[in-house]
Amino acid sequence: MIRFGKSSRGLAEIKNDFFENNAALLEDARAQAVTYRQQPRREACKNCDQSLRGTKFEQHLVEYVICERCEHLNGAYQDTDEFCEAIYVADGGESFAGSYREIDAAALEQRLSFVYRPKRDFLFDALREADYDPAQLKYSELGSGSGYFLKTLSEAGVEDFVGHEVAATQVEFAKSLVGEAHIRHHGLGDNLDIIADLTCEVLVMLGVLEHIQNPREILDAIRKDNNIKFLFLVVPTFSPSVYFEASFENIMPRVLTGGHTHLYTNRSLHWIAEEFELTRVAEWWFGTDIFDLFRSVGITLSSGDRKTELSSLWGEMFPDVIDDLQLVLDKRRLSSQAHILFSV
Repeated sequence: MIRFGKSSRGLAEIKNDFFENNAALLEDARAQAVTYRQQPRREACKNCDQSLRGTKFEQHLVEYVICERCEHLNGAYQDTDEFCEAIYVADGGESFAGSYREIDAAALEQRLSFVYRPKRDFLFDALREADYDPAQLKYSELGSGSGYFLKTLSEAGVEDFVGHEVAATQVEFAKSLVGEAHIRHHGLGDNLDIIADLTCEVLVMLGVLEHIQNPREILDAIRKDNNIKFLFLVVPTFSPSVYFEASFENIMPRVLTGGHTHLYTNRSLHWIAEEFELTRVAEWWFGTDIFDLFRSVGITLSSGDRKTELSSLWGEMFPDVIDDLQLVLDKRRLSSQAHILFSV
């Protein structure tokens, strides 16, 4: 099952903070980059484990390397315990949670409708095509954040589900959405132990694999768990958004920044599928690359000495073509994220 594209209607409202607080968010990204550059050099590709060699470039003062073996995009430094503690755990995860945690009912409903229910529906459609009843399966989500996806499972009548999360702030919010029985708080180094104890049939990792320090060990543990039948991954990819971020240095980067110290490509995803004996059951490619371009140009035209009436004209003209342009990238599997359901 292959799908391409998704409407961007409603995205501007969800990402409004990116427009209104660009300067502060950019400052945060630069501070994270400084912390990342202080870590030891990365010697092996995060994806295929070969000695890291390939094309190099620098963005926001951080060096990156495109692995010559599997085309995975690697940050040149390690995501050490120190770095991960600073990004995900410090202040209870409050800084990282940011826009992922909502308390306003209308904003919560908007995020569920636009982001998370479509992910659940895609997963359920794929499971049905594989002759499974989604409501009867057991689910675990590693890196469950504020519990949004878990909430959509509950809405759909799924009874057996649990989320695992390291950020205390997000764990507390998730409990208010789905109940304490469905949430587990754990430490950064507990992922392998968690997987070893899983009894679920579907393991969900939405925007998580790129944040984990040991993705290869995680994938190997998943392969060895006889209970897990499916792995549902969403990962950020090395897409045109990266080039836009390199071109607009005064715009907050969204894809290659912070905890995203490495990015996947279609080839690097094929690599891990072959190595860890995963079979693609379904895939959905869509991104926000063109929306990122819209945001970058719009903020640039309305900021400081560059402020011009073109800003308002840009805001009127460009939104109507975002989805059409993005679909071209999606169909080439060049979008900024990939949704893939693997059988294990």
